[in-house]
Amino acid sequence: MTLTPHGKVDTAALPQPTELSAEGGTAPRDAIEEQICRDILTPLLEWQNPDVEGDFFALGGSSLQATIVVSRVRALFGIDIALADFFGRPTVSGLAELVRAAKAEAAGEQDRLLAVFEQIENMSDDEAAALLGSLQHPDGP
Repeated sequence: MTLTPHGKVDTAALPQPTELSAEGGTAPRDAIEEQICRDILTPLLEWQNPDVEGDFFALGGSSLQATIVVSRVRALFGIDIALADFFGRPTVSGLAELVRAAKAEAAGEQDRLLAVFEQIENMSDDEAAALLGSLQHPDGP
C-alpha cells in the first residue's frame, strides 16, 4: 500500500470499489431488503445495482457510514440495531435479518403487554392494586 509522507495509508491512491453488474449481484428478495437498498444504502453508497449479498465494507462503506446505516434503520423501521451486529453481518440480507428479528421481538413484547392489560382489565380494583404493589416492591413491603 502506498503511504503518505506521515506514514498513513494514502487513501487517494487506493483503487475505487468496483460496481457489481446487475447480473452479478443478488437483487432484493422482499420489501425489507428493498427498503434497505432504496432508502438507506443506495443513497449512502451511490450504488447503481445493489447486491443484497455484497459486503458493505468491500463495496465502499466505512465505519462512519455504518453508524449512519444503523441510525437510518432506527428512523425507517423504528427499531434499534446494535452497530456491532451490523459489523457482524454487513450485507443487506444480514441487516434485513436483524430488522426482522427486532420486529419479531418487538411484536412479542407488544403481545405480552396486551395480555397483561387484558388480565388487569378483568381484575377488581383491589386485585389490580395488589398487583401494582407487588410490581413496585417485588421483595416485599
